[in-house]
Amino acid sequence: MKNRFIIFTLILFVLLPSLPKPSYGKGQVMEIDALFADFKLKVEDRYISHKETFIYDGELWVPMKEIAKALDLGYAFDSGSRTLKINSHGRLNIKDNSLEPIAYQRGYEIQAKVRRIAQLDKEIREFEGRRTSSPSEREGLVRNIKVGFSDIDVILDGKKIFLDRDPLLYKDDVYISLVALSPILYITPELEGN
Repeated sequence: MKNRFIIFTLILFVLLPSLPKPSYGKGQVMEIDALFADFKLKVEDRYISHKETFIYDGELWVPMKEIAKALDLGYAFDSGSRTLKINSHGRLNIKDNSLEPIAYQRGYEIQAKVRRIAQLDKEIREFEGRRTSSPSEREGLVRNIKVGFSDIDVILDGKKIFLDRDPLLYKDDVYISLVALSPILYITPELEGN
Protein backbone atom coordinates (compact mmCIF):
# COMPACT_ATOMS: atom_id res chain seq x y z
CA MET A 1 0.00 0.00 0.00
CA LYS A 2 2.84 2.36 0.88
CA ASN A 3 4.58 1.63 -2.43
CA ARG A 4 1.38 2.33 -4.39
CA PHE A 5 1.05 5.71 -2.68
CA ILE A 6 4.67 6.59 -3.47
CA ILE A 7 4.30 5.50 -7.11
CA PHE A 8 1.02 7.40 -7.45
CA THR A 9 2.62 10.54 -5.97
CA LEU A 10 5.63 10.29 -8.33
CA ILE A 11 3.36 9.80 -11.35
CA LEU A 12 1.31 12.78 -10.23
CA PHE A 13 4.44 14.97 -9.95
CA VAL A 14 5.61 13.86 -13.39
CA LEU A 15 2.27 14.31 -15.16
CA LEU A 16 0.99 17.42 -13.37
CA PRO A 17 3.17 19.90 -15.30
CA SER A 18 1.99 18.43 -18.62
CA LEU A 19 -1.69 19.11 -17.93
CA PRO A 20 -3.12 21.93 -20.06
CA LYS A 21 -3.45 25.25 -18.31
CA PRO A 22 -4.97 28.48 -19.54
CA SER A 23 -2.37 30.92 -20.71
CA TYR A 24 -2.72 34.64 -20.66
CA GLY A 25 -0.20 36.40 -22.79
CA LYS A 26 0.27 39.55 -24.69
CA GLY A 27 1.15 39.56 -28.32
CA GLN A 28 -2.10 37.93 -29.31
CA VAL A 29 -4.59 38.72 -32.03
CA MET A 30 -8.19 39.18 -30.96
CA GLU A 31 -11.41 40.12 -32.63
CA ILE A 32 -13.14 43.17 -31.22
CA ASP A 33 -16.32 45.05 -32.05
CA ALA A 34 -15.51 48.64 -32.97
CA LEU A 35 -17.69 51.55 -34.07
CA PHE A 36 -16.54 53.03 -37.36
CA ALA A 37 -17.92 56.29 -38.62
CA ASP A 38 -16.63 59.11 -40.73
CA PHE A 39 -14.63 60.55 -37.84
CA LYS A 40 -12.77 63.71 -38.69
CA LEU A 41 -9.70 64.63 -36.67
CA LYS A 42 -9.06 68.29 -36.04
CA VAL A 43 -5.79 69.52 -34.57
CA GLU A 44 -5.53 73.19 -33.67
CA ASP A 45 -8.47 74.17 -35.91
CA ARG A 46 -7.27 72.25 -38.99
CA TYR A 47 -8.49 68.89 -40.20
CA ILE A 48 -5.90 66.20 -40.74
CA SER A 49 -6.00 63.26 -43.11
CA HIS A 50 -5.83 59.90 -41.39
CA LYS A 51 -6.54 56.21 -41.62
CA GLU A 52 -9.64 54.76 -40.06
CA THR A 53 -10.33 55.76 -36.49
CA PHE A 54 -12.77 53.85 -34.35
CA ILE A 55 -14.42 53.74 -30.96
CA TYR A 56 -13.65 50.68 -28.89
CA ASP A 57 -14.57 50.21 -25.26
CA GLY A 58 -15.93 53.76 -25.07
CA GLU A 59 -12.76 55.47 -26.27
CA LEU A 60 -11.59 56.85 -29.61
CA TRP A 61 -8.57 54.99 -31.01
CA VAL A 62 -6.36 56.91 -33.44
CA PRO A 63 -3.46 55.92 -35.71
CA MET A 64 -0.35 57.22 -34.03
CA LYS A 65 1.51 57.81 -37.29
CA GLU A 66 -0.99 60.47 -38.42
CA ILE A 67 -1.27 62.04 -34.96
CA ALA A 68 2.51 62.33 -34.75
CA LYS A 69 2.62 63.92 -38.19
CA ALA A 70 -0.16 66.40 -37.31
CA LEU A 71 1.57 67.38 -34.06
CA ASP A 72 4.99 67.56 -35.78
CA LEU A 73 6.43 64.71 -33.70
CA GLY A 74 9.01 62.19 -34.81
CA TYR A 75 7.56 58.69 -35.27
CA ALA A 76 9.32 55.33 -35.62
CA PHE A 77 7.84 51.88 -35.03
CA ASP A 78 10.04 48.80 -34.90
CA SER A 79 7.78 45.76 -35.24
CA GLY A 80 10.62 43.38 -34.36
CA SER A 81 11.25 44.83 -30.93
CA ARG A 82 7.66 46.08 -30.62
CA THR A 83 8.82 49.59 -29.80
CA LEU A 84 7.15 52.85 -30.77
CA LYS A 85 9.47 55.83 -30.52
CA ILE A 86 8.03 59.34 -30.44
CA ASN A 87 10.28 62.38 -30.52
CA SER A 88 8.91 65.78 -29.52
CA HIS A 89 12.16 67.50 -30.52
CA GLY A 90 12.44 68.90 -26.99
CA ARG A 91 8.98 70.51 -26.90
CA LEU A 92 7.65 68.13 -24.24
CA ASN A 93 10.60 68.46 -21.86
CA ILE A 94 8.41 70.22 -19.36
CA LYS A 95 9.79 71.39 -16.06
CA ASP A 96 7.79 71.18 -12.84
CA ASN A 97 7.34 74.96 -12.71
CA SER A 98 6.22 75.41 -16.34
CA LEU A 99 2.71 76.41 -17.37
CA GLU A 100 2.03 73.49 -19.78
CA PRO A 101 0.78 70.98 -17.15
CA ILE A 102 -1.38 73.67 -15.55
CA ALA A 103 -2.86 74.67 -18.92
CA TYR A 104 -3.59 71.02 -19.74
CA GLN A 105 -5.27 70.46 -16.38
CA ARG A 106 -7.42 73.60 -16.73
CA GLY A 107 -8.50 72.60 -20.25
CA TYR A 108 -9.41 69.13 -19.05
CA GLU A 109 -11.40 70.55 -16.12
CA ILE A 110 -13.32 72.91 -18.41
CA GLN A 111 -14.19 70.10 -20.83
CA ALA A 112 -15.25 67.84 -17.95
CA LYS A 113 -17.53 70.59 -16.62
CA VAL A 114 -19.10 71.13 -20.06
CA ARG A 115 -19.70 67.37 -20.45
CA ARG A 116 -21.27 67.17 -16.97
CA ILE A 117 -23.58 70.12 -17.68
CA ALA A 118 -24.69 68.47 -20.94
CA GLN A 119 -25.33 65.20 -19.09
CA LEU A 120 -27.40 67.00 -16.42
CA ASP A 121 -29.36 68.81 -19.14
CA LYS A 122 -30.10 65.47 -20.82
CA GLU A 123 -31.25 63.95 -17.51
CA ILE A 124 -33.56 66.93 -16.88
CA ARG A 125 -35.09 66.57 -20.37
CA GLU A 126 -35.60 62.83 -19.79
CA PHE A 127 -37.26 63.55 -16.44
CA GLU A 128 -39.56 66.11 -18.03
CA GLY A 129 -40.37 63.75 -20.91
CA ARG A 130 -38.82 65.95 -23.59
CA ARG A 131 -36.70 64.79 -26.53
CA THR A 132 -33.31 63.61 -25.31
CA SER A 133 -31.46 62.66 -28.46
CA SER A 134 -29.36 65.28 -30.09
CA PRO A 135 -27.89 65.52 -33.58
CA SER A 136 -24.44 65.03 -32.06
CA GLU A 137 -25.12 61.37 -31.18
CA ARG A 138 -22.49 59.14 -32.74
CA GLU A 139 -23.69 57.12 -35.67
CA GLY A 140 -21.73 54.59 -37.58
CA LEU A 141 -21.20 50.97 -38.39
CA VAL A 142 -20.11 48.43 -35.80
CA ARG A 143 -17.61 46.04 -37.36
CA ASN A 144 -15.76 43.06 -36.00
CA ILE A 145 -12.04 43.60 -36.63
CA LYS A 146 -8.84 41.77 -35.76
CA VAL A 147 -6.34 43.74 -33.72
CA GLY A 148 -3.06 42.81 -32.12
CA PHE A 149 -2.52 43.26 -28.43
CA SER A 150 1.22 43.13 -28.72
CA ASP A 151 2.82 44.51 -25.58
CA ILE A 152 4.17 47.56 -27.39
CA ASP A 153 6.65 49.74 -25.53
CA VAL A 154 6.10 53.46 -26.11
CA ILE A 155 9.19 55.65 -25.83
CA LEU A 156 8.75 59.43 -25.70
CA ASP A 157 11.92 61.51 -25.94
CA GLY A 158 14.04 58.54 -24.88
CA LYS A 159 11.93 57.64 -21.83
CA LYS A 160 9.50 54.75 -21.61
CA ILE A 161 5.98 55.93 -20.87
CA PHE A 162 3.08 53.97 -19.47
CA LEU A 163 -0.40 54.41 -20.88
CA ASP A 164 -3.70 53.60 -19.16
CA ARG A 165 -4.63 51.49 -22.19
CA ASP A 166 -2.24 49.25 -24.10
CA PRO A 167 -1.73 50.24 -27.74
CA LEU A 168 -3.24 48.09 -30.49
CA LEU A 169 -1.88 47.01 -33.86
CA TYR A 170 -4.37 47.49 -36.67
CA LYS A 171 -3.70 47.77 -40.40
CA ASP A 172 0.08 48.01 -39.96
CA ASP A 173 -0.08 50.95 -37.57
CA VAL A 174 -0.09 51.48 -33.83
CA TYR A 175 -3.43 52.72 -32.54
CA ILE A 176 -3.56 54.47 -29.19
CA SER A 177 -6.55 55.57 -27.16
CA LEU A 178 -6.79 59.33 -27.42
CA VAL A 179 -7.84 59.55 -23.77
CA ALA A 180 -4.76 57.58 -22.68
CA LEU A 181 -2.50 59.67 -24.91
CA SER A 182 -3.78 63.10 -23.85
CA PRO A 183 -1.96 63.49 -20.50
CA ILE A 184 1.32 62.37 -22.11
CA LEU A 185 1.17 64.97 -24.90
CA TYR A 186 -0.66 67.64 -22.86
CA ILE A 187 -3.61 67.75 -25.23
CA THR A 188 -7.29 67.98 -24.34
CA PRO A 189 -9.26 65.87 -26.83
CA GLU A 190 -12.92 66.53 -27.38
CA LEU A 191 -15.36 64.34 -29.29
CA GLU A 192 -18.23 66.23 -30.91
CA GLY A 193 -20.49 63.90 -32.87
CA ASN A 194 -18.26 62.41 -35.56
